[in-house]
Amino acid sequence: MGHQYDQQQQQPLVLLLLLLIAAATLISASVSSAAVEEKKYGAGAWGVVDKYYNNYKDYYTELGEYAVACHNQLLMASHDDHHQLTFQRVISCDPPFPGLTHRLTIAAADGTGVTHTYEAVVCYKPLIQYKKLISFKLAG
Repeated sequence: MGHQYDQQQQQPLVLLLLLLIAAATLISASVSSAAVEEKKYGAGAWGVVDKYYNNYKDYYTELGEYAVACHNQLLMASHDDHHQLTFQRVISCDPPFPGLTHRLTIAAADGTGVTHTYEAVVCYKPLIQYKKLISFKLAG
């Protein structure tokens, strides 16, 4: 009797283990396919995976706007209002895995209206409402 009880208790654990293995396999396949499809755009720019960007355009646009807004706040804090940027669009991005650090290549116009390309790294964890600009620099 005791032996059957142990087997009944182990069945949910075995099913859980199988589900975890299946989930890990799917995530691994997704990351691998994203790495294969990544393309380079210009010197120092990260690759865009077009199908990901199209599916998550609003997500990446929000991150790009946030990066430019944070950059502008840092400029204002240092009393450098003349170099404020205006967000235009996300040029390229890494595959979408919410809760991770995202690398973006952004087009933004300077105060004279000239468009430049910038590289930004943003950490975004939507479940805990955490967002932080890690880096922002002129591309190239």
